[in-house]
Amino acid sequence: MAYFSNGSEGCQYEEKYCQHCVHGDFDGSGCPVMMAHMLYAYELCNKKDDPGKHILDALIPMDEKGLFAAKCKMFVRLPADGGLFDG
Repeated sequence: MAYFSNGSEGCQYEEKYCQHCVHGDFDGSGCPVMMAHMLYAYELCNKKDDPGKHILDALIPMDEKGLFAAKCKMFVRLPADGGLFDG
């Protein structure tokens, strides 16, 4: 699961992925994937058999070395023009 050791690490992740994703926080409601990680990652990070941890692991896994959060499985890049639909 994405576990950010400090605010700067979380901000870097959001800049790399969330700000370029169709699920980003454009309407102020927040991304449900990032919200779930922010609310529950600290509580679940060491509970290896908890279903909640398995869900968070599936949404934002760690990289192959287990050091950093990998790209969110729900990541969908915004089109270059910033729009989602034609017209």
